[in-house]
Amino acid sequence: MRKLTFGVLLGLSICFTATAAEKGRTYRSITWDKLKASGPGLKQIGWIATRHAKQIKSSDWSVGCETLDRDQARFSVYKNYVGELGAKHARLQSGWAKCEKQKSVYDFVWLDECVYGLNEQGVKPWVCLCYGNPIYKSTIQLGSTLAPIVCCQEALAAWLKYVEATVAR
Repeated sequence: MRKLTFGVLLGLSICFTATAAEKGRTYRSITWDKLKASGPGLKQIGWIATRHAKQIKSSDWSVGCETLDRDQARFSVYKNYVGELGAKHARLQSGWAKCEKQKSVYDFVWLDECVYGLNEQGVKPWVCLCYGNPIYKSTIQLGSTLAPIVCCQEALAAWLKYVEATVAR
């Protein structure tokens, strides 16, 4: 487990500092700082040249822009960095509970910001249709014993209506 954690930290640090070098900017990499403070005494030996997503014609690489539907992150905070990662795709969670807070009334403004923002960065969003909505007595917590994901015919019908509205959007 320690090797995996170390590798992930190192990879994140390299990706972050490489992008900064290409643009001639210097970013403080918190990951690199933590690695140097607690790691095996590694020193930076160079930079990796990266390309912005707008400079890449095609790629299978994808990044995760998840948990925005649960307000665990704000897209506006990192929007301008997504394209610099060089990935051509990003996963978004559709957030049924965030889009439909009142029965049959959908608010996609937050999701539109993400979709259009990724497109501006040259990154194609792909949307995971997320389930669970407390207004239908279902939960957004995977594996929760508090309430099932879809508890009744009303919730299932509402879910299907939400999927249709999201796809149409």
